This record gives sequence, C-alpha cells and structure tokens, in this order.
Amino acid sequence: MFVPPTILIATDLTARSDRAFDRSVELATDLGGTLLVAHALDKGDAAHVARASDRAGRVIAKLTDGIGVPVEPVLIQGRAPETIAELGKERGSAVIVVGPARHNHVGDFILGTAVDYLVRRSPVPVLVVKERPRHPYRRILIATDFSDCSLHAVQMTAMLFPKARLDLVHVYDGGFPSRLDPDQTLAFARSEAERESAEFAARPELAGQARPFQVELIEGRAGEVLPTLIAQRDIDLLVLGAHGRSGFVHALIGSRASELLEGAPCDVLMVRN
Repeated sequence: MFVPPTILIATDLTARSDRAFDRSVELATDLGGTLLVAHALDKGDAAHVARASDRAGRVIAKLTDGIGVPVEPVLIQGRAPETIAELGKERGSAVIVVGPARHNHVGDFILGTAVDYLVRRSPVPVLVVKERPRHPYRRILIATDFSDCSLHAVQMTAMLFPKARLDLVHVYDGGFPSRLDPDQTLAFARSEAERESAEFAARPELAGQARPFQVELIEGRAGEVLPTLIAQRDIDLLVLGAHGRSGFVHALIGSRASELLEGAPCDVLMVRN
C-alpha cells in the first residue's frame, strides 16, 4: 500500500526562506505527499510565546493557502537544529528541506548554524535549496565512493526524484605518492575504480531499481571535478553521502561540510547512512 511521504520544510517564515518553501511544495506535489511546515518559536514569557504562535500560524496559513497538498503546521520550542532533526526522525520524514541563511557580499551562500547542524547530524536526508525553483530537478549528480552510504544516497535520490536523470560519478585520484611511475600509478588507480564500480553496480539493492545505473569514472580531485561537472552539465542538484570510506568523501563531507555546501553552485542533498 502506498504511504504518502512527509516532506518537512524548516522555515523561519522570512522572505529569504521562500525558495526552500517553494521547492518543498513542488516536491510534496510531485510525490503525492504531505507537507509538514515546522517553525521554531523564540524563547520568552507565556504572553510572548502566545503572540508569536498566533502570528506564525497566520503566516503559515497564508503561505499554504490553496497549494493543493495536505499541510500540517508544527510550532516547536527549543533550539531549532535539534528540535527539527528530532521532528524529522519522529515523523519519519522523507527529507528535510532548508534554505541557506543568506548571501555574503560576493554572492556565496552562508549556511548558518541550524543548517550546518542538520547536514551533519540529521538521520533524515537534508535538501539545501539555494536556487529559486523554476522546474522539477531534471539532472542530478550523485558523487559516489561505492560505500553503503553511497548506495543509500542513490536509493533515496531515485525515490525522491523518479523522473530526473541521475549521473553517478566516482572521482579517483591517481596522483598519490608511489615508487611506481605516474603511468603505472594511474593505471592501478583506474583498475581499482573499475573493479569497485562493477561490484557496486552489481549490488542487489540497485538491481531492483526501475532504471539502470552506471558509474562514470573520472580521474582528478573531487573538489575541482564536481563544480566543473555541475557547470558543464547544467546540474540542478548535487547529492552527497554524509559518511564514506574514501579519502575524498571524508575530506569533503567530514570537517569541510559547510565549505562544500556553501561553495556548490546548485542545490545540495545530503544523505546520511
């Protein structure tokens, strides 16, 4: 039996959150799901909280009027990052949709503490919306390191965006120190990538998918390759696993999660294992 997915939009109800809200509505509509609109209330005395709750309720009602999907507003108290992550887990949300805090003076995106916490800690996939939605995601780039987390990321992406084209890419670095000559080193790195790619494509979890998956192998450094591919292929969404076994995934997703998310020139979906 089909169970409509829950799309959780975390919003501060300001104008800067409109892109994330519009994308969450589009996603809930495409999937036939329910929209859970979560807003964290500021601390204060009972009278202040009551006024804030009333205002938030009126704003949410206005935002969601006539959107065509079931809507449930949720007003929460406490630290926004922790409470939103817990809400997403408790309600079994398919994804948490958020927007970056703001742009800086050169046009880069600043994630802010709440978003940074969610992409690092939330067990629910987090979609960081940067661009104003003009159409559903058409072409999605999934960076894979062949780990279980990458497998989960592929499965979640296929479920959330069944009509989009998925480009699976593995970036391998053939330039690690070695006593072998450069050609031998690169050939060895390529052969290892091809072996792991074949094993990954043969996993039974992917065999059951409605569309075939093929991993593209690219030599280079992920931090340079991924932005180039996004620009060249007009990628709408970059998908990353929050934990991986390879060096590039650890380097990009671990201590530098905020840097990668802020620098990516498109929306980003972060999937934890």
